[in-house]
Amino acid sequence: MSATMEEDLFKKYFARPVAGRPEDAPVVKLDGRTYDVGEYYLEDLAELGPVSTLITSHQLLLCLFRLIIAELN
Repeated sequence: MSATMEEDLFKKYFARPVAGRPEDAPVVKLDGRTYDVGEYYLEDLAELGPVSTLITSHQLLLCLFRLIIAELN
């Protein structure tokens, strides 16, 4: 599995309105060591505790980032 992503597509998909106009999502670039890519499924979110049945894409992304960070530690 590849960790490569289309940065422009990502920024536009997660854009938020600012002053009535969409503003691209911020992108953080980190130098340093690369890590293996793992696959996570929606069921893996249960490890983080109760998850609302009404979850937004932003909340889902945040939960997945938390899973990844937990795996790196």
